[in-house]
Amino acid sequence: MGLLILIMLLSVAKFWFFDYQFTNDSLVIHSGIFKKNEIIIPFTRIQNVRNSQNFLLRPFKLSKLEIETAAGGADRAEAVLEVVSNEVKTELFSKMNHGKSMTQREKYYQTTYVMGVRQNLLRIISTPGREIGYLIIALVLDNALDVIQMLVKNRTNILEITSNINNEELIFILVIGAVLFAINFIYEIGKFYNFTVVRTKNSLQVSQGLVKRVTKQIPLNKIQTVIVEQSLLQQIVHLASIRLQLAGSQEDDEGLDDAVYFLPLIDINSTFILLNEFLPEWDLRQPNYQLTATETWYFMRWLLLMVPSTLVIFKINPILGMLATVLVVIYCLQRIFQRQSQGYELSHNSIWIRYYSFLNRRQVLINRGKIQEVKYTTTPFLSLKDVGQITIIAKSGNNKLAARQKFVKLDDFVKIQKFYLDK
Repeated sequence: MGLLILIMLLSVAKFWFFDYQFTNDSLVIHSGIFKKNEIIIPFTRIQNVRNSQNFLLRPFKLSKLEIETAAGGADRAEAVLEVVSNEVKTELFSKMNHGKSMTQREKYYQTTYVMGVRQNLLRIISTPGREIGYLIIALVLDNALDVIQMLVKNRTNILEITSNINNEELIFILVIGAVLFAINFIYEIGKFYNFTVVRTKNSLQVSQGLVKRVTKQIPLNKIQTVIVEQSLLQQIVHLASIRLQLAGSQEDDEGLDDAVYFLPLIDINSTFILLNEFLPEWDLRQPNYQLTATETWYFMRWLLLMVPSTLVIFKINPILGMLATVLVVIYCLQRIFQRQSQGYELSHNSIWIRYYSFLNRRQVLINRGKIQEVKYTTTPFLSLKDVGQITIIAKSGNNKLAARQKFVKLDDFVKIQKFYLDK
């Protein structure tokens, strides 16, 4: 009880000794009980403002503002205004816009995207959650640990051990996986509820969330990279999502560093129509990719090992065999799609590159000035055919982005390297 009272008193004192004010060109924050701190943030340095509003603050029209700058780093905001009114939020956005409020003409011409409930459900279904990966790991580890333990204790034949794996345990793990999927399903619905993007004169305003409504104000001049991404299922049904990588932004919750969702679900055929509506200054057009893949054999050669191994596993344990079969099918689909689609297009100052990251196909626009290195790796066998792998390493936000092209002719590497060196 005494500890609880102490925590409450410290919280009240922290709030009491915290104040901020807007000057003509900066935000000034004073804080600290015993050690006084002053933070001065020029409005021109603000790269993103994250506005969150949980169900307790919403009835009172209050919000929490997290102010991101390059100095704040990838894992934290430089300043946080815990509870502010909508008037304070509006004043901050006005200061960031050089004191100009949105005119009626600007409001009329603003572009808006709203993701409805049906689209949200389709997005979740077409992008299987990370718990599926956890489930596969659990299945493998559960049986692997049983096998190791029995080998150590009994020193019996490995075929006898794997044939006696308890299938009830596997079913239990499948049930746990289904529960995790259901929890993630509900979480994703709430997180992306009524996802809205509004383009104003100098920024993008992104809002999302049911229980906790979050709004991000993204200045256009902080956008570094455009990423068009498709999961394996989305490639089949011709859907996609678009993310933006920002200068000095915080790490994204979905695991892609410095990337924020821009258009979570769209028809792949309307990608560049929507991009040009929201970002007409970029003059983006559909790339005419130069495909880089060579013979199919290079992409599918591991099947010579995978298929016999799957048959052996299926004979030992049908459930594990079914799981291995699914993985082999997914591998084949990924390799087929990869061979048919990986490529690049060079323009005057940028490169569009299409590649695979595990099962996701990405199209990334990389500015020439952001490229840090172009690498070409090969093996003694592939070098005889002038075939290798190209890796383009680029500065993206606070991290590095590595875009790879597999089993590519040496001529393509020479073209990309010349593009990089001519900057």
